[in-house]
Amino acid sequence: MLFDCIEKNLKTWFGFFGCFVYRHEVFFLVAPLCVSGLLGAGLSHVRTDSDIDSLFSPYNAPARKERAALGGLFPVEEPWEYRNPVQHGEGNYVRVLLTSPGEGNILTERYLQWVRWIDDIVTSQVVTFGGVNFTYSDICAFEDGECVGEDFRRLLHVLDIGSGSLSYPVTMLEDGQRLFVGNLLGRIVPAPIRNLLTSVASAGAVQLLYYLRTNDSLHDHVSRLWEDEVEKKLLGLETRDLQVAVSTARTLEREYLENSAGISARFAGTVLLAVFAAGALCFTADCVRSKPLLGVGGVVTACFSGLASAGLISLCGGAFTTTLVPLPVLLLGSSLHDTYSMLSSWRQTSERDDVKTRMSETYQRAVVPMVFTYVIQVGFLFLQTIDSYRVPQLAVVTICNLLLFFPQDVYFTEFGPRIAVILRGDLRYWDPAVQDGLENLTRTFESIPHISAPDTDAWFRDYRAFLNTVGGRKRADKLKYIKRLRQFLNTTAFRRYRHDIVFKNNQKNIRASRIFLQSKKTANYKELIEVMTSARKVARESDLNVTVYNPAFMFLDQFAPILPEALENLGITGFCFLVFAMFTVTNFRSSMWVAILTMSVMTGLIGFLTVLGTNLDPATLGYSVFALGFTIQATSPTVFAFVRAQGPTRTKCMQSTLVYYSMPVVQTCLTLMFAVLPFTTAPSYIFYSLFQAVFTLCALVLLHALVVMPVIMTVVGPSKEEEITDSTASTPNKETSSGPYQVSAV
Repeated sequence: MLFDCIEKNLKTWFGFFGCFVYRHEVFFLVAPLCVSGLLGAGLSHVRTDSDIDSLFSPYNAPARKERAALGGLFPVEEPWEYRNPVQHGEGNYVRVLLTSPGEGNILTERYLQWVRWIDDIVTSQVVTFGGVNFTYSDICAFEDGECVGEDFRRLLHVLDIGSGSLSYPVTMLEDGQRLFVGNLLGRIVPAPIRNLLTSVASAGAVQLLYYLRTNDSLHDHVSRLWEDEVEKKLLGLETRDLQVAVSTARTLEREYLENSAGISARFAGTVLLAVFAAGALCFTADCVRSKPLLGVGGVVTACFSGLASAGLISLCGGAFTTTLVPLPVLLLGSSLHDTYSMLSSWRQTSERDDVKTRMSETYQRAVVPMVFTYVIQVGFLFLQTIDSYRVPQLAVVTICNLLLFFPQDVYFTEFGPRIAVILRGDLRYWDPAVQDGLENLTRTFESIPHISAPDTDAWFRDYRAFLNTVGGRKRADKLKYIKRLRQFLNTTAFRRYRHDIVFKNNQKNIRASRIFLQSKKTANYKELIEVMTSARKVARESDLNVTVYNPAFMFLDQFAPILPEALENLGITGFCFLVFAMFTVTNFRSSMWVAILTMSVMTGLIGFLTVLGTNLDPATLGYSVFALGFTIQATSPTVFAFVRAQGPTRTKCMQSTLVYYSMPVVQTCLTLMFAVLPFTTAPSYIFYSLFQAVFTLCALVLLHALVVMPVIMTVVGPSKEEEITDSTASTPNKETSSGPYQVSAV
């Protein structure tokens, strides 16, 4: 031990504190209850944060910087700019998904009549606010003098004039505009290819999208009311020939809150089971030494501790989020272990001593390991504060998967998010060399896997072809280039590009511009992350000022570093443990084994959860944070007591150590296993994954604390022969047990 005096002084101080508690037992019984009540009163000022964006994206996520960089340039709040608005939650909209039963073709007149009827129901919906009636035409998002979302009606027109034949995924309209139908039709059956174009033979689903205004508070509020009314009406429809599903911009948020709100009954069951298990596990064959009420008191203490913590956070301005709901269960495990450790230490004292002496010895044995454990955890969390994630909210679960892929059901998986590529700065767009550079950059983006090159919307490509048609590429002339560009943007066929170019200086210069990349079908969010990271890499390596953005990146950013974060947590865990162990542990080699055991439990937890079907996500990472503290609590007292134990052999020392230090581990793990049983039937992933994680963690901790760690320490632990020789010259300490070997706790 480098600083043995630290341990000795702590034991002395806590011994005095135990005597102080004995002399003022009424104060220490009432004061914590009063403090918990006062702090818990802070919950009366609690504010909730249900904003999906703030809950599920890191503080300094690259997507936040990308979105901030676009401020004032392009209307990122307008979801129709991204073609597939259901892949993020921005703006106000209503999405109606209509599917035909079996193999029915929804493009036949039989089903199209139903589709038109449902469209009439939606557009005729009226809401009243402030004594004024608002219809869809009053609150719809306008573009070019018509409501955004008219693509479906254009599609119907194509079907009417084309006898049901249309190309996929892009159809050319009569006025020369391109209509992207990849997000309108689903369950496509392609027809034989003709003229290198894919035609649609049949479709099993159609999607209707209704975009609403968000440009001011009035329209935003009325739009939300209209969304709710439409959703209620459509969910109450009964149609024989069509299946109707409807969602709005707030459907996911509302379902998320409803799933979390319905968990209160299971929390009540958790507390009751914990009380029962704690009381039962504190029974012994000796009626005098049996302390069931102390186990029950430990559960009550944990509940008051959680109440006080929540109230303090609320008083400090913290907001309650549903992602923090699992934390009370995790707090229960830590508090119960402390309770069982205190009870075990009390039972190690001699009944012949008075209560004052027994209290002093109990605090010396039990509290010092607690301090050591909490110092390590505080150090770990302090290092985590430099990270972009909220450490408590690492218990956020794969509900982000729900956010990203719930709308992208099996009918609309041919195409993914539409990625904007923003070009900023003063570019000489009229220079052929710059035009060639832009073309090469676009082709580099299109070479990324899962990017559909034919569906790229690049205004300078069409404008280049337009200039070739009118003969405008004979020489690089800025004035003519800008003049004909305005003419190009006023052409019906290319009018959609007007929002892709930002002019300055009275439309004499181009301030910024953008193109859109269309991603293709991806099997899971990992492939989407690859698309995002590849696009960012191309933008970063470009000589131009390029930014890529899609609102879905806000959620994907938290999934990208999960594996590096998990490995980082393992490394930080070992580092923190070894640093603090240098100041508090006699045998540094034993500290290394505890660190290895802790990392083994964390690794095993992640591995077993993967086998059970739980992905490596922020939830798993959050549970690993709890796992490290719980594992250190369970293993370190036993290891350090073994180091200080005196006996003829390692085996005898380990036997006597386990007699007194294994019981708190067993009691805590069994109590937690019982406590999380109500979550086995939870409808939400966040709570079912909590059951899997806690149950798996307890099993791993029991295995390591009772089997792996004793075997390792018995084989490679510090030799006891030298300690016995050295101890004969010193005055023996007071025995801490009725056994033949002394076990001195940290």
